[in-house]
Amino acid sequence: MDMLGKKGLVITKRQEDPSQDSQTDADSSDQSDQPNDPADDLNAFIADLACLIASELPSCTNSTSPSSTTNSSAATPNPSGCRPKSSSSRSSTSSTISDSSARPAPAAATLSPDSSTNSSTPSPNSTLSPQPINSTTNLTSFPPFNPLSPSNLAVYYAQTPATSQVPLLTLCTSPSINIIILAFITSYSSSSSSPFPTMNLGPLCSPASPAQVSANASNLLDCSAALAPAIQTCQANGKKVLISLGGATGDIQLASEDEAKSLADTLWNLFGEGDGLDPSIRPFGPEVVLDGFDDDNESNNPSHWPSLLTHLRSHFSSSSSSSSSSSSSSSASASKKPYFLTASPQCPRPDSSIPPAITTSLIDFVFVQFYNNPPCQLSTASSGQAFLESVKAWSEELAGGSGGEGGKFVETGNGVSSPRLFVGVPGWAGAGGGAYLGGEELEGVLKGVGGEGLGNLGGVMVWDGAEAVVNGGGGGEGGFLEGVKGVIEGWGGAGG
Repeated sequence: MDMLGKKGLVITKRQEDPSQDSQTDADSSDQSDQPNDPADDLNAFIADLACLIASELPSCTNSTSPSSTTNSSAATPNPSGCRPKSSSSRSSTSSTISDSSARPAPAAATLSPDSSTNSSTPSPNSTLSPQPINSTTNLTSFPPFNPLSPSNLAVYYAQTPATSQVPLLTLCTSPSINIIILAFITSYSSSSSSPFPTMNLGPLCSPASPAQVSANASNLLDCSAALAPAIQTCQANGKKVLISLGGATGDIQLASEDEAKSLADTLWNLFGEGDGLDPSIRPFGPEVVLDGFDDDNESNNPSHWPSLLTHLRSHFSSSSSSSSSSSSSSSASASKKPYFLTASPQCPRPDSSIPPAITTSLIDFVFVQFYNNPPCQLSTASSGQAFLESVKAWSEELAGGSGGEGGKFVETGNGVSSPRLFVGVPGWAGAGGGAYLGGEELEGVLKGVGGEGLGNLGGVMVWDGAEAVVNGGGGGEGGFLEGVKGVIEGWGGAGG
């Protein structure tokens, strides 16, 4: 497969930019010989008190004091009385996206900086409490997540060149996106010296923390500072955040059913609400609980994966936690937190890595890759019926029609009673083995899918979210993702 297409790994550890200086403090030497004005002292006290309430006191300065003329931001009004925090540069290309086929990241990305670029990184072995969500990013306009909607938009994230340009917070504050899948947990083997799986989230996280190393979990990552606050914002905005297992170069080896169940328990303890491990080794910190897992097995060997997924679903069913982030409502939901299993098979049927025994009975959302496979990929829609026929065949199979080999669908109380079909598309021209379509051409193909009246359509999956954000070739007022969302919102009512 194309190494930049779904789902090759682009591995670049995050580096801080040493050339990025912190913001220049106000020059107080110009006023050292001036007597203090009591009014100024009172104003300074009020400003500091306001900052203290907002947990920003270390970054505060007296808003009534004149700034040094060497500070380029001095002329910018700052109604809070607090100096903005400095952050390191993301990359040399993040501010130069000006090609006609691309566009800058949307303004949502600037509402609050993703903590992956914050130069103040807590000690890796410290316990990270959940950070307050800035009111400007916890938008109140996001509707609750509806698992039965035919117009949900899912995106993968972390493994493409644009990852360093587009922080997770940008996806979290996009009104077009409903599901975000972090990629990937890449490998696992019982013969390994560590009982834990290996993670790779591209440039986003730090190496294993001292606590993880001490627990023989050095193949995990420490993402507590880089991603945890953004994940909490995503969930508060009604979006589901999952983590994917596998990828194009993934190597998850399951030698037995017992080993599969053991891995399921480990995943539940690391990313779900399980409490069977020291919480200090959880990759996203002790306070973050993800919304599920994605099966992206591309090894052509599905041995014992059904046991892995079945055991994960049993954890979902026995979950006792309440959901507090399913909507933008001011009051937390008292319902049980829903968890989801998704999968990303190739469009040729049956998929050798994710067979019907899995997709028809254990998977809530099936993200079929209609790319990297010329016989049935998206681009064939302009030259014949192969793509559309494949979509209809997948819909029939998931509904229990021809080719379905799985048992009864295993419900977990998450609102899904049968698998939902997502049309997987590449989000930019560099992915998908020539399957990429943009603009009016993509719009026409997706409208054709909607015109089939398939009752189990769940929406569209895009590889990947970061590349799609900087891609201006997808139609609509805001770009690729907005164009896709606009089309699938016309796909009709929810199926059952």
